[in-house]
Amino acid sequence: MHLQERTQALEAELAQSSAQLQQLQALQTSLRTKNQLLEKLLHLNKQADFKASPELPQRSVTVLDLYKQRGFKTVPEPMLAVMQTLPALRLTIWDGGEEMIPVQDVGKLGLQEVAKLYTAYVHQMAACLAQLTDTLPTEQSSSPAMQRLSELVTECGSLIVITLISNPKGFKDLQNCNMDERIVCPDAQPPSFYCEVMAAMQHTGSQTQDWLHLRQLFYFKIGQLARERKALVMNMTQCQMDMGHVSDKLTQMTRWADQLRENGAEEYRSYCMFATAFLRGISTSKQIATGHVCAFPWIPTVYKLLEAEAVRRGHPPMQTYIEDTSVDDLHHAANFTAVASYLETITLESLEVHVPFWSDSR
Repeated sequence: MHLQERTQALEAELAQSSAQLQQLQALQTSLRTKNQLLEKLLHLNKQADFKASPELPQRSVTVLDLYKQRGFKTVPEPMLAVMQTLPALRLTIWDGGEEMIPVQDVGKLGLQEVAKLYTAYVHQMAACLAQLTDTLPTEQSSSPAMQRLSELVTECGSLIVITLISNPKGFKDLQNCNMDERIVCPDAQPPSFYCEVMAAMQHTGSQTQDWLHLRQLFYFKIGQLARERKALVMNMTQCQMDMGHVSDKLTQMTRWADQLRENGAEEYRSYCMFATAFLRGISTSKQIATGHVCAFPWIPTVYKLLEAEAVRRGHPPMQTYIEDTSVDDLHHAANFTAVASYLETITLESLEVHVPFWSDSR
């Protein structure tokens, strides 16, 4: 009897010790995260060119015309879609205050100006994330820091999306810009850098399943478009060599040239949808903010993040999916329509949570 009591007491003591160990490990992780954020914040304090806005901003964004110019019928970005009839973007960090900036002017901002704005936004995101480490998980969603973080992610995302839609060259430079030095350095970071950023974002198992499936569908689509493009170029080359009436050849060449332009536009739209699905449906605002902060002074480019982490996990590289012809291209094109349908399920209210994409994770 005494042995049984001692055994029960020992089991209770072990259970208590195990619980204490888990609490200490969680605390250690929290402190390590906070220290990393504080180090980033110290670095960003030296870079920030703008002061914090004293009040929360309101969303007022429109890019419908810009999207239509790129061949979209609707705005797939949920945070912009609800404001699509307004002509300006409201930024709360602009020379220390806030200002309504015409959408067409946002796309004309130079790299230096966008880099300054981006640095200011990431600076405030880091401050909010540091505050959240001192907040109980159950209280984070309703805390002022989380509300402010959501607004910052929304505004910064709007800035980046409008640059992507209205100024593709400027967006490419921004993707490869060192924000500290304000210079463009293509492919400056190794895959391990993006894996570290993904690790910091802490996607759940179901989120990871979703972005792996999204990545697969995207590169199947890119491969389908690449093969169509190659066929069109071959047809145009052969047409130039063939004998025939000039007017007939010109009509056919014009038709193929139009198809070639549409092919490029479709690839552009596919990337926009791919990035939006990851940033606005699969990931939460807090995860996106963490990605921005951890990647600074670089921008966490979606395809680089997912490619590095997928390969690290043992999944095929993008080229394997691009070159896949196990099913016909019509099938690949049809599969990608699932992304468009998925974007329709994302709302402003769902930006703080994971919206399941793949049916197996629903």
